[in-house]
Amino acid sequence: MNALLRHLELVLSAVGVLVIFVVPMVFFRQPTLRWEAAAVTAAAVGVIHGLIFYAVRRRQRLIRRDTIREMQLVVDDIVRNQL
Repeated sequence: MNALLRHLELVLSAVGVLVIFVVPMVFFRQPTLRWEAAAVTAAAVGVIHGLIFYAVRRRQRLIRRDTIREMQLVVDDIVRNQL
């Protein structure tokens, strides 16, 4: 699980590319419709990708902000006790 989270971008990108190739081949038999389906699938995968990455980055920013606030409180406490 830790490796999955460490390489989340690569895993999601690989799954996205796989979905873009598989969905049109499974659901559309006519070659002309495959390209259109691939384009729509690629757009959908791109939007989902962006939403997932936004959520992950937002959570990281919030955790980082909270950690920095806690560290500032500890440092402030240390400085006040030494003065």
